[in-house]
Amino acid sequence: MGFAVTAISVGWVRALTEVYEITPTSSVSCKLRWTFAVSFPGLLGRLAPVVGRILPLIQSRLLNTLERVARERSTQPRE
Repeated sequence: MGFAVTAISVGWVRALTEVYEITPTSSVSCKLRWTFAVSFPGLLGRLAPVVGRILPLIQSRLLNTLERVARERSTQPRE
């Protein structure tokens, strides 16, 4: 699944794209690959190399949270 935003009312982002690839690894687990790209206007655009080094850290934290939530929900009884 993927999507792209080419116009946005938020002034600090010019455009962004995200792609999610889910690959089954067994009958009860999978591998998620999350790729994104973002374009910033003005000063933020000039700071893109610095921001580009920070975004993978943020992405890693978000993916760790997603994994924790998925594990917690997978052990809950289903109705």
